[in-house]
Amino acid sequence: MTDNIGEADVWNPSKQISEQVTLKNITTHNEAMGLARTGDPLLPTKTPISGNQKIKLRFKGLKGMVSAQQTIITNNAYLVENNSRVRWGKKNKSNDEKLKNRFDESNSDYHELEDITNFLDDCEQQIINAIKTKTPKDDFIIRIQDHTGIWVLELTNKFFYMMKRLELSFKEIMGIMLRNKIISGGTSEDEEVSYKDQENLFLERFKES
Repeated sequence: MTDNIGEADVWNPSKQISEQVTLKNITTHNEAMGLARTGDPLLPTKTPISGNQKIKLRFKGLKGMVSAQQTIITNNAYLVENNSRVRWGKKNKSNDEKLKNRFDESNSDYHELEDITNFLDDCEQQIINAIKTKTPKDDFIIRIQDHTGIWVLELTNKFFYMMKRLELSFKEIMGIMLRNKIISGGTSEDEEVSYKDQENLFLERFKES
């Protein structure tokens, strides 16, 4: 069962995270993405913003995209991991199968989420380095002289490359959220991990600990 709020719904059994948290993080990301694309602030300003201010706001939006995606993953990784372990357990029922096809070496939504996390951590580090270092080669914003000789700010190719990759990683995150029934696109349900399956997994992991 879902609660219909906005374009994306959140599956809201009592054992899952609240819709307010998930939808808030998705909204935060979409706002940051809009800022990175246009440099237009969400709230109207008393005076028109300059071209240089727009450039700085676009960079702020890029940083916001990284942060929002990291937050979405942090808040939902445990659900994705649990579902992935249940699916892995269904395919590898015997102890021999589990030893031969270890979860840590399997292809799963959880491991895909880990790869995206590593990518986001790298993006965050690149941004930190660009702010800290004085060399322009790793910068997202540079100063150039326009045709009138005035120094203005300009976004580098690195900015646009990272923004494009972040748009793709967000798409991948949303795909994982959909497959794991954390959000709903309004289509019919796929096979869900049942509460009984999750209970069995919990008991199995408890025995192993």
